[in-house]
Amino acid sequence: MKMNQLTKALDGDSAELRDNQHFPSVRYFQVHFEYLHEIIRDLKTQVDTANQQIMEMQTQLQAVKQQEVILKPNHQEQRSRHSKMRQR
Repeated sequence: MKMNQLTKALDGDSAELRDNQHFPSVRYFQVHFEYLHEIIRDLKTQVDTANQQIMEMQTQLQAVKQQEVILKPNHQEQRSRHSKMRQR
């Protein structure tokens, strides 16, 4: 349900409440609960998307770390070769 629809529905219920000075109608609560359910559903979707993105980033980070571990010994070997060449 869109916010404008919610506002219109609540305005009618609020006017009814003011006029009658009674407990709000069932429709008043139904509109609120529908709105809350919609917000919760959207938030769950956003959290699921964020969790998926975090998992993908962790996988990429692990791959980069593994490449660094593999490349570090080679990098040290190149440094030692380079320093030996300088000494000559």
